[in-house]
Amino acid sequence: MDKPQTTLARDAYRAIKSAIRDGIYRPGDRLREEEVAERFGISRTPVREALARLQDKGLLEAAPGRGLAITVLDMQRIFEIYALRLELEGIVARFAAQHATDVEIENLVQLNRAFGAAGAPADAARLNRVFHARLYDAARNR
Repeated sequence: MDKPQTTLARDAYRAIKSAIRDGIYRPGDRLREEEVAERFGISRTPVREALARLQDKGLLEAAPGRGLAITVLDMQRIFEIYALRLELEGIVARFAAQHATDVEIENLVQLNRAFGAAGAPADAARLNRVFHARLYDAARNR
């Protein structure tokens, strides 16, 4: 049985977002619907929906005469993003310190050690994402 269209669009969204995050698609790269569909083995309709959602989220932007492209962030925007993350993650860390169990703290310590020992940038990036996800979980602030 085929997957429902919404599931395919969600799968396409996740696959494309992961490819952007992992550097398969780079800032400024043009994304053509048919090429993306072929790469991920998904029909064009869910890919179109996924691309529209990624554009709504700011990961893609209209490139005049080129369709959609991966958003290129200027230094000002990068600074703004990191300044905001710095503030939010300080709050998250404080909540996690107040609410985390001993097991969660040990897990965070182990993830931090693994991050420090990671050789490949892709491994370090993955461990960083896992660490922050676990930190947010430990904060107990939904």
